[in-house]
Amino acid sequence: MVAPHALVFLTALFLGSSISVAACTTGRIDIYTCENPCYECEDPCAGECVTGECVPLPALGWQGPVLLWQGSPEEEPSCPPHAPAPVYRGYAHPVRGQPCGTCACASPSCKLPATLGASTTDATCGGTLQTVALPGNWGGTCLPITPLDAPQSLLAGATTVTACEPVGTPPLEETVAWRVMAIACASGAELKACEDPDALCAPPSGKPLEGSKQCVFHQGEALVCPYGYPLQYVFNSAPGDSVTCSPCTCLPPQESVCEALVNTYTDASCAQYIRDVPASVGTESCVAIDAVTTQVGSVQAVFSLAQPGSCTPQGGQMVGGGVPVKPSTFCCM
Repeated sequence: MVAPHALVFLTALFLGSSISVAACTTGRIDIYTCENPCYECEDPCAGECVTGECVPLPALGWQGPVLLWQGSPEEEPSCPPHAPAPVYRGYAHPVRGQPCGTCACASPSCKLPATLGASTTDATCGGTLQTVALPGNWGGTCLPITPLDAPQSLLAGATTVTACEPVGTPPLEETVAWRVMAIACASGAELKACEDPDALCAPPSGKPLEGSKQCVFHQGEALVCPYGYPLQYVFNSAPGDSVTCSPCTCLPPQESVCEALVNTYTDASCAQYIRDVPASVGTESCVAIDAVTTQVGSVQAVFSLAQPGSCTPQGGQMVGGGVPVKPSTFCCM
């Protein structure tokens, strides 16, 4: 006689079938041939999910249920035997590499005129001009030139400012690392329905996939999780994209003032002074020669005001890296 409120299993081999005798709280004894006769006493052979978990059906447009594990990439696990099929691998929380080097600009400098001309016809630098080129690296010391004969006026070229040259660490290129990896595992077989028609019998979460959750997922970013899966996570299905730094460049010098005087001489050793010719940034200067001069044979120059201005760097910012690549949304229990 079976005691009230007791449950007893008796299994025997009978005609090649497994016969189970189950006694439930009603006190009656019934014989069934199913594997787990007391999952539900009133209907013990229906809705069995003894080795799994009953979870809500995925909503339209969602895949799963799956077991989701997330953690450090160094601790990446394998899918467990009861959910052996890896159906997703993704990443979250990028760890950027070293920052780009500092982008800066070298200071510009004022440069003396590159040419000196002489007009032999009038005092306004008109008519035919004789012109000589002055060295680009000329510092203003006494410089013999090809003689400019019988000058009536002199024309000095404009002063200039050297270009702003970028300085700093060369751009780097590397791969983005990610702080979190996500693995989704599925049973690989069709899931059975639970007694509740709106639930499926899914592989259990937790061990041996430690820390795993029951989840459904959707390709792309979803704003709202479906019923039964309130916890939302977004992962990217690429391990990282290339990190580069934008080129370091410099804007042209600003607020440059470079005023100079070009002194002219009849001889080749800067001894017999004629007169000076002013020069400034962006402007050629013409002066008349009052006295009769046979030639200009040498020049000297000095800056009366040298303020080359400043350069503004641009670039050197990190480009790419950590930008979401093919996001997927997971919603979990």
